[in-house]
Amino acid sequence: MNTAWRAAIALITVVLGVSLYFGLRNTEDTSASGGEPAITESSSTPTTTAPANPGTYDITIAADAGTEPSPVTIDAKVGDTVTLNVTSAMIAHFGIYEKGDPNTAAPAKGVTWSDGNDGGIVGDPVGKVKTLKFAATAPGTFSIQLHADQAYEIGTLTIS
Repeated sequence: MNTAWRAAIALITVVLGVSLYFGLRNTEDTSASGGEPAITESSSTPTTTAPANPGTYDITIAADAGTEPSPVTIDAKVGDTVTLNVTSAMIAHFGIYEKGDPNTAAPAKGVTWSDGNDGGIVGDPVGKVKTLKFAATAPGTFSIQLHADQAYEIGTLTIS
């Protein structure tokens, strides 16, 4: 093998190694940051990422109630069935509620859960995916919440 080929292979190897190193550094677990976030409405402009399967959303919840994506934004149409694959590092009740005070909000009237409950327990066991399904039955904008040691508003569901 001549010197030019060896140099090209070495350069490619270095570029791939550096890319992998920085790619892994950007995926470090930040769930150990401690503290609990206050419940606040997000002032950032939410971005909706099209799910891989229409109507299916993957949500990851950290031990401090941080989420990926953040904020969680779900758009549905009346009549849609929405599937949520929730992986959580904390045990909490995951639900969708009428807008208002997260500590006193009523379950959303525009949502009918497939199991007849008002959401479900996630993070039991910690890190295991919990699949929750609901039918979007009435238009409106609703609050996506976790209830654990306190109430956390983690996003918005909009049904049109």
